[in-house]
Amino acid sequence: MTPPADVFFAKMVELPPLTAADQDELISLRIDSVQRLVSVAEITVAEFPNLLLTVDGALSSSDPSSPNTITSALAVSEGSNPRRLILAANELFIQGLDSEARNSSYERRERLILELGRPAVQLARELEALGSASASDTELQRRLGWSRSRIVQVLKRLEGKGLVKSHTSSNGPGAPRRLYRLVDFLEHVDR
Repeated sequence: MTPPADVFFAKMVELPPLTAADQDELISLRIDSVQRLVSVAEITVAEFPNLLLTVDGALSSSDPSSPNTITSALAVSEGSNPRRLILAANELFIQGLDSEARNSSYERRERLILELGRPAVQLARELEALGSASASDTELQRRLGWSRSRIVQVLKRLEGKGLVKSHTSSNGPGAPRRLYRLVDFLEHVDR
């Protein structure tokens, strides 16, 4: 985590993977708050064409055998990373992307990561969990059990395939850090 997210708390809490019920509750709370904001701010459906229509459509299906949950509408598996859940909700409710297109781009990205081998898969999972990280981050090194140079080596392979993006971050004195993040599923559609 980077400031300001980590400056208010003396202790970091590790969250376990979310169950389908937990995912539904999290997204329902967010949808409720967005719908209240939309009604208070008098935002029209035309301004966010996918939001209100998709919320209603996601939870109502003409197929009686179809599960009537948000996670089924998002096509997010139980126990998946909360970042993936939030990204999927954004893609469905804000961008209006269907779960089939999202899953296809996700599978394409995952296939490319798998082709690079086990180290790339491990590092990609950690980047997905952490959001973004530097090769010199001690937490990343500890989680992987790797040296900084090994992390740099694998990051370069991922970056060469367009699977991670990097930027520099300067937080005070010293050389700026190069932070890497795993690309979103849809950033990989046209590759």
